[in-house]
Amino acid sequence: MESKEFIKKLKDRSRVPSIIALRQALCYYLWKENIPCTLIGKLIGFTRRNVYLSVYHVQDSLEVGDAVLKDALNEVKSHRIQIRPFTIENNLISKHAGYKMIIDNIMY
Repeated sequence: MESKEFIKKLKDRSRVPSIIALRQALCYYLWKENIPCTLIGKLIGFTRRNVYLSVYHVQDSLEVGDAVLKDALNEVKSHRIQIRPFTIENNLISKHAGYKMIIDNIMY
């Protein structure tokens, strides 16, 4: 899947199982990379509780061998995902404004 299509599917809030699996796989992947759940929630637009639910749902589904989540996790792993600090710079002062997620050099 191309980067723009991948980002479009992540931002889509529909209840299609493949799109839900992509979002949950992204939460799981970032959690495995030691990104805090509160930060993952802020980046994706989830609450911390929903991030935890997604992570544990993916863990349980992978143990059972769910094909949809395996495919979604492989799709997430095929992209280069970075979390970078975001600052607002002015002539006098720079201010930390949070973090941004960059997927294949495209800002989420």
